[in-house]
Amino acid sequence: MSLFVPEEENNVNHGRHKDHKDVGNVGVVENRYEDDDDDDEVLSEIPIYLNDRLKNLALLQYPNRSSKRPFSKSHNTPILESRIKKESGILELDVPMNTAHFFDSQKAIKWGELNTQTLSGVCKKNSIYYVGVLNKDKDKITLTPIDTTVQMRPQLKHIDAEILEQRALKANANRSNSDYFNDPKRKNDVKVVQMSVKSTMDVNPSLGGALQAYKKAEDEQYDQMNWNDIDENVCKNL
Repeated sequence: MSLFVPEEENNVNHGRHKDHKDVGNVGVVENRYEDDDDDDEVLSEIPIYLNDRLKNLALLQYPNRSSKRPFSKSHNTPILESRIKKESGILELDVPMNTAHFFDSQKAIKWGELNTQTLSGVCKKNSIYYVGVLNKDKDKITLTPIDTTVQMRPQLKHIDAEILEQRALKANANRSNSDYFNDPKRKNDVKVVQMSVKSTMDVNPSLGGALQAYKKAEDEQYDQMNWNDIDENVCKNL
């Protein structure tokens, strides 16, 4: 039995098909809806203008928060403080915590009277997003390019601080044990010595690119920023 279909039994007829119109040797599917756009009337045409006066415009996104609850004074959640590490591009915002819901006052005391939350994100260069503004008369749209985008997410610095404190206590305990066994007065005590062989290939590796960037970001100091609430006139008049 042959695995090949004879040429005369082939259903393909050199590009022709009953739903195609024959245009030379190319099969073209007939467009049965080509006249639908004729009924879609253009109501108006609005000119678009590009605004290049605003520089360093950043789009802040809050993946963990609904757009119906913006951080603003009118929603009782104003931005309390803002700061940035310019070289690393790390942005931080302090916002008040809602102590009326899902709040553990005992843990707040444990972590140092915790009543604010820090949001943090890394600035990323953008070349595709624009901010569009339709004027009051709705006859002109102005587009402003966005320079960077930042996804702001909650930081758990209080938990990180607790972990660092536990590590420091453990290190101090290990240091105390080391001092105890290295005491000259205990030189006649029996000690257990573990022997190990170190290869010539065992060298201290240098920090990778990610670790170097992390260390650089940790060493960099924050610059404080002025924050204007969205409901203030300076924002409305932009």
